[in-house]
Amino acid sequence: MAKDFSAANIVQSLADVNPETRQVHLKVVYDSGPAYTFGELQISGLEKYPEDLVKKYSPIQPGQPYEQERLLQLLSTLQNTVYFSAVEVDMQPNPPSPIEVPVLVKVSESKAKRIGLGAGYSSDTGFRSEATFFTTICSTRPIR
Repeated sequence: MAKDFSAANIVQSLADVNPETRQVHLKVVYDSGPAYTFGELQISGLEKYPEDLVKKYSPIQPGQPYEQERLLQLLSTLQNTVYFSAVEVDMQPNPPSPIEVPVLVKVSESKAKRIGLGAGYSSDTGFRSEATFFTTICSTRPIR
């Protein structure tokens, strides 16, 4: 499931336990299904930002073999930007063909401005405080 075969599943599993000999024989049968390749990103939830912003962060190129790690990398990268407060990344379920399956990206945009406040104390330096202010810049120009 992690590489090439997105729809793989366990068809049969058996654990035969012999308590007298303290042995276990395991049998697992998988159905790998067809090999999948990535298709285009289908992005939803954008209001302020252009689709190019999401595509800029994507390690996924149409036609590449499916790898779960690439989906997780895209998810993590988008979540770690200041642009989005929530992100979901998945492949289209039950596609008609395993070739170039669309990658579904659903985002919730962050608020345009955020403020963070913090305080602490250290025996070496005493009291300390921190204030951060983030503002997100919107642009309709293509991002390169």
